[in-house]
Amino acid sequence: MPTTMMSATTTGTSSSGGSSSSSRKKRSAWRQLLQQPRHLCLILLGCILGLIARDFTNLMTSSSTSNHGREPGSLQQQQKLEPASLQQHQSFFLLVTLEFKDESSKGRFIEVFQPLAQYIEQNEPDTLSYEVLLSDKNPLQVTILERYKDKYRAYLKVHRSSKPFQTFRPKLQGMVDDGEVVKIEGQSYLDSQIGFLSR
Repeated sequence: MPTTMMSATTTGTSSSGGSSSSSRKKRSAWRQLLQQPRHLCLILLGCILGLIARDFTNLMTSSSTSNHGREPGSLQQQQKLEPASLQQHQSFFLLVTLEFKDESSKGRFIEVFQPLAQYIEQNEPDTLSYEVLLSDKNPLQVTILERYKDKYRAYLKVHRSSKPFQTFRPKLQGMVDDGEVVKIEGQSYLDSQIGFLSR
């Protein structure tokens, strides 16, 4: 047989033998590894953790995509529902105290205020109270008691946007500018539903 062929045959046999030997060594190493309980537990634990990590990643990805698609609608819905929930449960109160320069100034204010109060009584059913209270200690001081069914609709949308109220505001500001009203203080409150307002 020619030298070249012998050489090729020898090389092929050696390569095949080396490959088989390497595979046997690997299988033997795995058998030895699996025969040790501690190593087997570590391998199983690693596989389980890998599966958990993969499932968690898939879950977060799908959840993020889903929320991204719904976020604008959900935010708008929340903005619409939040005021509605307050409207159903909490009346809104304003107590505005004014002090006047003299009795004539107080009289002019009541003349300006009275038509507004009459309009509100007849046209704003969700304005539950709207009244001037006279101080029993200071004759130049009055407090306006305002009570609304809710803040967002009855007060902000209906009352403050009405034409009589828009007419009243500059008249009151004119009295302030002229020095007839020397002090204005106001506080707002929400109904706690503790106690009662009327029988």
